[in-house]
Amino acid sequence: MLRPIACALLLLAAAPAAAAADPAAAVAGWLEEARDHVPQIDAATLHEWVSSERDFVLLDVRLPAERSAQGSIDPFREVDIPRGYLELKAPDKLADTEAAVVVYCGTGKRSLLAARTLQRMGYSDVTNLSGGVHAWQEAGYELAP
Repeated sequence: MLRPIACALLLLAAAPAAAAADPAAAVAGWLEEARDHVPQIDAATLHEWVSSERDFVLLDVRLPAERSAQGSIDPFREVDIPRGYLELKAPDKLADTEAAVVVYCGTGKRSLLAARTLQRMGYSDVTNLSGGVHAWQEAGYELAP
């Protein structure tokens, strides 16, 4: 059986060569494919989850500087893995591949790609915060320092 990191690397290596010709189109295609596979949650529903006893992990894939400048949704429940380190750090920081995981970033795009990557790595219950931190704040919810 392939390790999750090996699976992720194989998936990246198998990307079509045509994608290299138009990087913006490639990213748009990846986002579209991820939207087809990753369940989305809105800020109001996530707020209900955070306020409840619901058991889930909140995964922040923003850069450390973004977290410091903007704050976090729920620092007591969160795991932070910058998107660029996801494949390398998830097996250690998110050891339970069956745990419910809600992924977020600033706008919901990096987290969408990260959520799809987690699915490909074998995580079975992954959801993306649609709109990310921006949607959270637009809905009137505060971030913790």
